[in-house]
Amino acid sequence: GGAFTNRGMDNEGVQIARFLNRHGMGGFVLRYRVGPNYPSRTFSTADGQRALRLIRADAAKYGVDPNRIGVIGFSAGAELIGDAFYNSVGEPNPAAADRIERVSARANFSALIYGGRNVQKPAEAPPTFLFNTIEDAGHLGVQVSVLNSLRGAGMPVEAHFYQVGPHGTSMSPGDPQLGQWPGLMVNWINLGLGGGWKN
Repeated sequence: GGAFTNRGMDNEGVQIARFLNRHGMGGFVLRYRVGPNYPSRTFSTADGQRALRLIRADAAKYGVDPNRIGVIGFSAGAELIGDAFYNSVGEPNPAAADRIERVSARANFSALIYGGRNVQKPAEAPPTFLFNTIEDAGHLGVQVSVLNSLRGAGMPVEAHFYQVGPHGTSMSPGDPQLGQWPGLMVNWINLGLGGGWKN
């Protein structure tokens, strides 16, 4: 997160990566380009796609399955995911001189945390996990739109909207209600993303 002017690297980056590590999953944190030096969001979109390609191309080195690479974004990071992995998916270019560009930038699943983008091609979207609060009305609307678009296209989606909580609650460690969503997300991943895994 960070409104494309800064990045919440710890509470919305390192902490979630370490949480995933504790549950047997690799976690990578993206330092995407932000304003004012890079005012166009096309830079952050390109950074997201390049990072996923790099992880997939070197999956054996990192010890991850190249067909089970997901993305998670908070607030602006969730908007970046909408731009990079829903509305402008980077297909592989087999003729590219750069080996990284020869692999797909398509995410196998996605978690949008209090943010996102309206989905232009819902039938091509990855299985999706959504978390937000009703109180965060400014960001809830787009998530409801994503939910309805994916449901309408028959795509796997799971949503958890809690009543109380401001924007930017992060992982909410110690909160008996808001702190539940990371575990719910892990359960969703481990149980097959609502049937979304393609073996």
